[in-house]
Amino acid sequence: MARYVKDFFIKENPVDLLQTIDEYLTEQGYTIVDYKGQQVYQKRSGALTAPSFMKISHKDSTLRFQVWIKFPVLPSVFVGEYDLQGIVGKDIKGPLAERVNNVEKLIQNYIDTLQESVFETAPIIEQEKSDEIYCIACGAKQSRGYSYCFSCGQKLIHPEDIQNNNVSAETTETVPAQDVYISKKDFLKTKCPHSYIVEIRIASIILYVCLGISIIAALSVNPAALIDMGLMLGLTLGMHIGKSQGCAIALFIVCLLETIITFILTQTLGGWIPLALSIWTLTVFIRAAGQYKKYISNL
Repeated sequence: MARYVKDFFIKENPVDLLQTIDEYLTEQGYTIVDYKGQQVYQKRSGALTAPSFMKISHKDSTLRFQVWIKFPVLPSVFVGEYDLQGIVGKDIKGPLAERVNNVEKLIQNYIDTLQESVFETAPIIEQEKSDEIYCIACGAKQSRGYSYCFSCGQKLIHPEDIQNNNVSAETTETVPAQDVYISKKDFLKTKCPHSYIVEIRIASIILYVCLGISIIAALSVNPAALIDMGLMLGLTLGMHIGKSQGCAIALFIVCLLETIITFILTQTLGGWIPLALSIWTLTVFIRAAGQYKKYISNL
């Protein structure tokens, strides 16, 4: 699970660009909502339709464009943050990818216009007499010996290139921005305390043992129960191997329903061990989510 994130270097606050993007997204049916204390754009068409979100922010000369969807597990109950890849919400991701492309075109056109404006007013004559040149994107002054701007990554244009008509579209391209976000799943694998992984592993192993015993018993007593056991096994694998919080939530719901049904039918607390284990792993994911939120806020 992750967001699609792309950064663009824009030195000044792009008020006109943000207004243009706002008008486009409004036309596409997006509204501004509060999402975890932040103002983002949301498009939602039903209680069981994955809502899509976009966030555009400008800070420290960086325009950050973020896109994600949430997956419905119950009516009006959504989990996770999914990017534009994968099969989750694929019916939503097709039109969403087109809108993302259109927004990025608006941003790139704005950057190109800024570059042309700086290019026209750059002190080229003065640069010819100096060992320093100016970046056409951000205006930073630096040595002629550099090929790329140390401030924004823009490929530098030298005055002699302009005079000799050696400036091409390729010359004005910036170094592609790198995504700085990592998914919650990758964060759990690489950056959160290792004890979280150990807890999930221990709980999963105990669940495998319990499910194995239940499957053997169901083969001779109640073969119909194999469907439920197979579902729980699949969710445990997704939680353990895939580090999926969505699988942990679904496993908790299935175990809770199994325990309730068993109690109603037999007046006993059968299945409480898988339920307890599912609660344990869910608390691990909740703690990891808190660590992930702190990590993201410090980027």
